[in-house]
Amino acid sequence: MADPEYTSAELTNGLKIYVIRDGIRKYAQVQDPTTGEIVYTGPTYNNTPSNPVSDKRVLYAAADYMGKYYRTSLDLKFGTLTLNERSPSAPLLVVYGGIPVGGELADKYMQYFVYVNGIKNNYSTWIAKSNPNTKGQLVKGNESYNELNLALQNNNIIPSKRILYLFSGGYNEGKSILKAGLGGDFDEFYLVDIWIGSSDAVNPYISLAESNKNKVFYFYASGWGSETNKDKLIKAVGPGNSINCKNNILLEGEADPKTKRMNGHMKSNIVAINTIINSTPTKSSISNTKPSTTTTPPQATPGIISTGEGISPDISFAKKIAIQNASKNYSGSYDIVDEQLFQLSDGTYKWVVKIQYN
Repeated sequence: MADPEYTSAELTNGLKIYVIRDGIRKYAQVQDPTTGEIVYTGPTYNNTPSNPVSDKRVLYAAADYMGKYYRTSLDLKFGTLTLNERSPSAPLLVVYGGIPVGGELADKYMQYFVYVNGIKNNYSTWIAKSNPNTKGQLVKGNESYNELNLALQNNNIIPSKRILYLFSGGYNEGKSILKAGLGGDFDEFYLVDIWIGSSDAVNPYISLAESNKNKVFYFYASGWGSETNKDKLIKAVGPGNSINCKNNILLEGEADPKTKRMNGHMKSNIVAINTIINSTPTKSSISNTKPSTTTTPPQATPGIISTGEGISPDISFAKKIAIQNASKNYSGSYDIVDEQLFQLSDGTYKWVVKIQYN
């Protein structure tokens, strides 16, 4: 990095993001610290007194890119599904954010919290898109969640568990999912400083917590809308699963403790994401939850041939799924001996891959 004036943060896969300040220009670079290679240079912003650009905004842009760089992202109508390349059975984090903050739409700032503060490459994620013309999400929760389920089915993805993560105004989409009877799909529920200013807002989550002990976690910076309802929700969730996030903290990588503090409302995301990373909660007993079964496949006899198919809107991921399906029944090294690509009538891609074990 030629310019000594920069802010850095570490990505969940070990790469480093640098925000470079060169005169009025401000942009992000992402470096592989092992090789020193610059793998990404972000868009350049003119940072002027009349149009200041925060480091966080530049980091958001880089984090958005990196979500696509080291994991495969599918751009769906109502959200972005980022699939974990290590395993099609990786747990899934389903995220609904709130209203725009500081000019940033919810899907952008939630990508920052998820990618930079880290899921350690162990999760797949789906983050709801925001509607720039309103103060809320693009769609109601049940409609977007149904689209997500279809994408998972089309890509042969069966998460080992699912977490519903609701931040701020995302409470409304969560209500829609619960009302549609889809709550049983989820193993855990993270209520991250959700708005609870009315009984209509808080009562579905009180009922959820009372019916699913130790599966609901509440992170709060204040009684977001009602101190009385906050106390009711803490009682339902239980003190052990209710976390107070009211104190301000530094945004990771920002050096000025006097001017670069986040408010407690946004900080609650850091606490919640770190809780997910550092905890190993038990599998849910919620009805309709599908248990995970994982076995080690037997060693393949040399010469065995296996075929697999993969279908996806993303051409590269369709091939990865095909290879995974071809190799799922045996362990051992193999060579790809034949492959075919088709484009289906709905615009998606289908790969057929044949492998032979060594």
